Amino acid sequence: MFNLIQNEWMKLWHKKGTWAILVILLLVIIGVGVLDKVFMEEVNDSDWKQEQQAMITDANTQLQTPDLDEWSIQMYEEQKEMAQYRLDNNAAPQVNQSMEGNMAFGASIMVLITLLTVIPGASIVSQEFTDGTIKMLLTRPVSRFKVLTSKLITIFLFGFTLILVTIVLTTVIGFILFGTATGVDLTIVDGVVQQTNTMKDIF
Repeated sequence: MFNLIQNEWMKLWHKKGTWAILVILLLVIIGVGVLDKVFMEEVNDSDWKQEQQAMITDANTQLQTPDLDEWSIQMYEEQKEMAQYRLDNNAAPQVNQSMEGNMAFGASIMVLITLLTVIPGASIVSQEFTDGTIKMLLTRPVSRFKVLTSKLITIFLFGFTLILVTIVLTTVIGFILFGTATGVDLTIVDGVVQQTNTMKDIF
């Protein structure tokens, strides 16, 4: 089985399409990082505090709306609680222009990674028929189940490789362009506002 997987892995990386997928992923990650660096404005201390105060005011206004459903009430109450927590604890929001923010972006493009993994997955068997190598492959003293399983495992390994590349690259690009984060992310657990750990959430 190991030899079959190794053979499929080598065939996968001999295809130009595989390298094109990797290049696309690299361009997306690097491009977004550079665009954030060029176009996004830095948030100063007074700006975020004014923004949080405005969020509290807006939430109070919305809560006075007649016949407001329970979901909306809970949403605005949580908005108030987190904004007030930031003001009380001087906890500035975590901006995208940071290593952690860039890593969070990497986690958000897992759908793209899934799509990029499906592309070679769809062609890994059909290409054998196109190239005429399927007959030679099936004449080996190996069951069809093992052949197909090795292809499936190879695609899983390829997807895992793309995830590792994304994690490493978003971390490195984020650190080089922005450095570490200067703010914190918040969440509400059982009605209590808590600070979250970006590294822990991603991994």
